[in-house]
Amino acid sequence: MQEEARGEVISNPRVVTTNQREALIKQGKEIGYVTISGGGTGGVATPNVQFKEVVLELKVTPTITNDNRVFLNMQLKKDEVERLIQLQGYGTVPEINRPA
Repeated sequence: MQEEARGEVISNPRVVTTNQREALIKQGKEIGYVTISGGGTGGVATPNVQFKEVVLELKVTPTITNDNRVFLNMQLKKDEVERLIQLQGYGTVPEINRPA
Protein backbone atom coordinates (compact mmCIF):
# COMPACT_ATOMS: atom_id res chain seq x y z
CA MET A 1 0.00 0.00 0.00
CA GLN A 2 2.79 2.42 0.84
CA GLU A 3 4.52 1.79 -2.51
CA GLU A 4 1.26 2.61 -4.30
CA ALA A 5 0.85 5.85 -2.28
CA ARG A 6 -2.34 4.45 -0.73
CA GLY A 7 -1.02 4.09 2.79
CA GLU A 8 1.65 5.25 5.19
CA VAL A 9 3.59 3.42 7.91
CA ILE A 10 3.14 5.43 11.10
CA SER A 11 4.53 2.86 13.53
CA ASN A 12 6.74 -0.20 13.27
CA PRO A 13 6.94 -1.82 16.71
CA ARG A 14 9.05 -4.96 17.10
CA VAL A 15 9.38 -7.58 19.79
CA VAL A 16 11.69 -10.56 20.32
CA THR A 17 10.65 -13.74 22.09
CA THR A 18 11.44 -17.46 22.20
CA ASN A 19 9.54 -20.69 21.85
CA GLN A 20 6.44 -20.81 24.06
CA ARG A 21 7.17 -17.40 25.64
CA GLU A 22 4.48 -14.75 25.36
CA ALA A 23 5.53 -11.35 24.00
CA LEU A 24 3.44 -8.21 24.46
CA ILE A 25 3.22 -4.96 22.52
CA LYS A 26 0.95 -2.39 24.13
CA GLN A 27 0.18 1.23 23.33
CA GLY A 28 -2.51 3.49 24.68
CA LYS A 29 -3.43 5.87 27.42
CA GLU A 30 -5.44 6.20 30.59
CA ILE A 31 -8.58 8.30 30.57
CA GLY A 32 -9.57 9.97 33.82
CA TYR A 33 -13.12 10.47 35.01
CA VAL A 34 -14.85 11.41 38.27
CA THR A 35 -16.90 9.06 40.45
CA ILE A 36 -18.97 10.13 43.44
CA SER A 37 -19.07 8.23 46.73
CA GLY A 38 -21.18 8.90 49.78
CA GLY A 39 -23.81 11.60 49.91
CA GLY A 40 -26.71 9.31 50.83
CA THR A 41 -29.23 10.50 53.46
CA GLY A 42 -27.60 13.80 54.31
CA GLY A 43 -23.97 12.70 53.90
CA VAL A 44 -21.38 14.63 51.95
CA ALA A 45 -20.74 13.46 48.40
CA THR A 46 -17.04 12.96 47.72
CA PRO A 47 -15.67 13.11 44.18
CA ASN A 48 -12.93 10.60 43.30
CA VAL A 49 -10.83 10.45 40.15
CA GLN A 50 -10.70 7.02 38.49
CA PHE A 51 -8.76 5.96 35.40
CA LYS A 52 -9.53 3.48 32.63
CA GLU A 53 -6.96 2.12 30.20
CA VAL A 54 -7.72 2.45 26.51
CA VAL A 55 -5.13 0.41 24.64
CA LEU A 56 -4.15 -1.39 21.48
CA GLU A 57 -2.47 -4.58 22.63
CA LEU A 58 -1.00 -7.57 20.78
CA LYS A 59 0.08 -10.75 22.57
CA VAL A 60 2.06 -13.26 20.54
CA THR A 61 3.19 -16.73 21.62
CA PRO A 62 5.28 -18.65 19.08
CA THR A 63 5.53 -22.43 18.89
CA ILE A 64 8.52 -23.75 16.98
CA THR A 65 8.17 -27.34 15.77
CA ASN A 66 10.97 -29.89 15.35
CA ASP A 67 11.01 -29.26 11.59
CA ASN A 68 11.48 -25.49 12.23
CA ARG A 69 7.98 -24.38 11.36
CA VAL A 70 6.58 -21.52 13.43
CA PHE A 71 2.98 -21.30 14.60
CA LEU A 72 1.81 -18.07 16.20
CA ASN A 73 -0.93 -17.76 18.79
CA MET A 74 -2.00 -14.11 18.62
CA GLN A 75 -4.46 -12.19 20.75
CA LEU A 76 -5.49 -8.66 19.83
CA LYS A 77 -7.18 -6.16 22.12
CA LYS A 78 -8.38 -2.86 20.69
CA ASP A 79 -10.19 -0.54 23.08
CA GLU A 80 -11.89 2.62 21.87
CA VAL A 81 -13.74 5.42 23.60
CA GLU A 82 -17.21 4.97 22.15
CA ARG A 83 -18.60 8.17 23.62
CA LEU A 84 -18.58 10.31 26.73
CA ILE A 85 -21.67 10.06 28.92
CA GLN A 86 -22.69 13.31 30.64
CA LEU A 87 -23.67 12.93 34.30
CA GLN A 88 -25.72 15.88 35.48
CA GLY A 89 -23.57 18.03 37.75
CA TYR A 90 -20.66 15.56 37.85
CA GLY A 91 -18.95 15.73 34.44
CA THR A 92 -18.49 12.99 31.92
CA VAL A 93 -17.67 9.27 32.08
CA PRO A 94 -16.08 7.45 29.12
CA GLU A 95 -17.91 4.50 27.60
CA ILE A 96 -15.15 2.16 26.44
CA ASN A 97 -15.80 -0.30 23.64
CA ARG A 98 -13.90 -3.57 24.17
CA PRO A 99 -14.79 -5.97 21.36
CA ALA A 100 -14.61 -9.66 22.30
